[in-house]
Amino acid sequence: MAHIKAADLEVRRATPDDDGEVIPLLQAALKKDEDPHYRAFLEWKHRQNPFGVSPAWVALHEGRIVGYRTLLRWRFINDEGKKVTAVRAVDTATHPDFQGLGIFRLLTVRGVAELTMEGDGIVFNTPNDQSRPGYLKMGWSEVKRLPIGCCPLGRRRWSGWCPPAFPPLCGPRTPPWALPAASWLTPTWPTPCSLTLRSVDSAPTGRRSTWPGARPSGL
Repeated sequence: MAHIKAADLEVRRATPDDDGEVIPLLQAALKKDEDPHYRAFLEWKHRQNPFGVSPAWVALHEGRIVGYRTLLRWRFINDEGKKVTAVRAVDTATHPDFQGLGIFRLLTVRGVAELTMEGDGIVFNTPNDQSRPGYLKMGWSEVKRLPIGCCPLGRRRWSGWCPPAFPPLCGPRTPPWALPAASWLTPTWPTPCSLTLRSVDSAPTGRRSTWPGARPSGL
């Protein structure tokens, strides 16, 4: 739509009432149309997260949602033992008819700015080869590969579900989003591990991450 400009769009925080438009938009963009579990997966990922509900933003044109961006809440512990709140840029989608207007950038910049003002100390991402150039153009910096993982506390605790990385521990492969959030903290689910945040310069080799060029004051 060449006659439409980014200035013509309304940007606001997403609410659960937007699901009727947002979920089909994500399904189309991420090719999840045929996945019967996708809606439940999003509920588990973004609303049952022990670290909090994922903040999200939408772009609208004449009341219609044409873009979406969400950031997943995380929590780290720094070298002084202090908890540091963080968000990881994750799911995003733009309607095909509105691509090329900078909606991805518009929503990401708005989200990072608002969360920084609200006190989140870190904004990070682990983009794929397709999305990495877009983040770098926005001024994000590529850092060393950062390892992410959790420690299973025993075979029985992983009996309900287990990622491919732990095949010896796997039982029936029930997707974790099919389980209630409360089960994450019971003996049938591994207790979430605390991850120690190290300085970027000393981070060991792992998966590449990107950070906004202008770091929030909490870093």
